Amino acid sequence: MKRDERVQNYIAEIKSRGVITQKEFFVLADSYEIKNLTARRDLNFLLEKKIISNHLGKIMVVKRNNYLEQTRDEKKYVNVDKKTKIANAANKKIPINKVVYVSAGTTNEEFIRNLKKPIYELFTNSLEIFNLAIKSNYVNYIYLVGGRYRGASTAFVDKNYFQCLTQQTFDVCILTGTNLWEDGSIYNNDKGESELIQIVAQRSNQIVALMDSTKIKKAGYSSVMKLCKADTLIIDDNLTETQKQNLEAITNVIYV
Repeated sequence: MKRDERVQNYIAEIKSRGVITQKEFFVLADSYEIKNLTARRDLNFLLEKKIISNHLGKIMVVKRNNYLEQTRDEKKYVNVDKKTKIANAANKKIPINKVVYVSAGTTNEEFIRNLKKPIYELFTNSLEIFNLAIKSNYVNYIYLVGGRYRGASTAFVDKNYFQCLTQQTFDVCILTGTNLWEDGSIYNNDKGESELIQIVAQRSNQIVALMDSTKIKKAGYSSVMKLCKADTLIIDDNLTETQKQNLEAITNVIYV
């Protein structure tokens, strides 16, 4: 079992119980046939990433203030199955050997991790996506967009970067967001990231939005764009009929 899957199981079980003891954590790990040494490393990892807390041997998932941004490390282990299905559908959608921009986001990381088609040039402002693309046999040239670094999303944010690339255009822009409001607005937790995506979207021939159903909620911090500007939305099927009808009235939707 890979660490991502182990962590997802830990979080789900701790959330369901509320609080567990350190001893119960290792019993839980043993039930998944995880060796004790590996479980201890996993526990340290979860504590270092502040995904869980351990006070006097009582372990619980960290409850963040609603006004604080959920970090990439927290998002990475949530809704993994949905993100993988969305990523696989996106892989079928993109053309072969084109110039593609991929914005920061854990769903987009899954898109690169599951890449099955060659990309001629890949641009991204995400350090995580850049590192994944380096290891991929399907990416010919890779460009990391520079600027101010945001630890919460591991993204570089600077719209002025594109002043040096006045003629750069993209065949496809793969984007995501933190929120998808009922009026069709896509949001991000950072204004700089939103502005960067807006510039890329204006220079893209095709825009594909990747969002899981949990993103459909209240309005977010900074508006990225209206969903109607996207050519396609790829989303999981865990939606009400009303939600589906609303989305389909805005853009082309692919359900997974």
